[in-house]
Amino acid sequence: VGTYQVVDNASVVWLDGVDAERPVAVGDVRGLPVNPNDKIIVEMVRYADAFHPGEAVIMQVLGANRNPVSHIFQATNAVSPSSSLC
Repeated sequence: VGTYQVVDNASVVWLDGVDAERPVAVGDVRGLPVNPNDKIIVEMVRYADAFHPGEAVIMQVLGANRNPVSHIFQATNAVSPSSSLC
């Protein structure tokens, strides 16, 4: 999982939880519903080494960082004051 960006007209992903100096290339994304700063799931095709940058393909677009889904989930699962827990 990472954050999609466009750097120097190239589609890349900054992987979450990875201390990397360079992003991973994701290739051609034309036709995919992906925008800069969207969270995406990728599958690594080639891991970065001293000679080559990493390369991945997008498996799923999760959506924007500002996606309110987590707030909706919390609101729909909240216990109302009138409900009984027993």
